[in-house]
Amino acid sequence: MVPIEHSRTLVMGLALAALAAAGCPGTQDGKNVDTVDVAAGLEVPTDSDPKAPPEIARLTGALPSDFPRDLPVHLPASVLDFGTGADGLRWVSLISSDGGDRVRTATEARLRAAGWSLSESGGALVVRKGERRARLLLEEARPGTLMRYEY
Repeated sequence: MVPIEHSRTLVMGLALAALAAAGCPGTQDGKNVDTVDVAAGLEVPTDSDPKAPPEIARLTGALPSDFPRDLPVHLPASVLDFGTGADGLRWVSLISSDGGDRVRTATEARLRAAGWSLSESGGALVVRKGERRARLLLEEARPGTLMRYEY
């Protein structure tokens, strides 16, 4: 049996030997190794890759608490600003990376599915559901689309 004093010395010696064998960061075979910066990796689109996980459309930011829950917002989108206009109507401005045609087509389909009736007035999409009314203005923002909901 090895006395405890000798066991500690043996363990410490083995630990130091293992560290010396493994080397220190920044050295290779006991010599200093220079490091270099490398360029960022290539971004490879995964649209056509069947094994790539699907991209999840998200809303970045928070809609005001009084935003109508049944008024669909095209995703992906980011909330830019919101407030109350001089006419007392509340408004929310958002931006989407999708083009105007895609935003308009998808939003119109979702509005109809949610029971809203649609019409055009002064370049805006006017939607009605019962006594409620809202307007949606779309503007190209290359790349992407600005959306302004007034409700």
